[in-house]
Amino acid sequence: MELKTMVERSLKLIFISILTWIIPATIFAHGPLMGKGFQEEEKKGPNGGQVVEFDKNHLEFLVDHKDGGIFLFLLDEKRKNIQMPKTYSALMFLRLADSKGEWFKFNYVEKNTVSYLKSETGINDIGSFSALVGFKHNNQTRNFNFKWSSDEHTNH
Repeated sequence: MELKTMVERSLKLIFISILTWIIPATIFAHGPLMGKGFQEEEKKGPNGGQVVEFDKNHLEFLVDHKDGGIFLFLLDEKRKNIQMPKTYSALMFLRLADSKGEWFKFNYVEKNTVSYLKSETGINDIGSFSALVGFKHNNQTRNFNFKWSSDEHTNH
């Protein structure tokens, strides 16, 4: 093999290796980090999930570890459940400790007097993970990072 070809191939491999570290780091570099070790005090919502503030409201992130369902609840300034408008939507990039990550879409759910967004990951016993959630509301998208530890949230 020619020296020039070997150098080009080596440079391509180095470039690809660097991208596999830079792209995920860039994706997860936006928005507040939640969970133990990222914030002085983790804010809990009325449903037992992690809470982030945006505008005058709050967004609660909750996980069902048994079936891998992930929920987003809209809360008011006093952290009480309010109706999730049907026009709100979300996408999530979820990365388990042992995987490269996968994209999931949230669907609108209305149950009794509460509406929320839910993503069916289909991952039983989901365990700990990191997630980037792109939450679209009023023609704007806000990114939120969540670090979820199954050890810290064993009752969900």
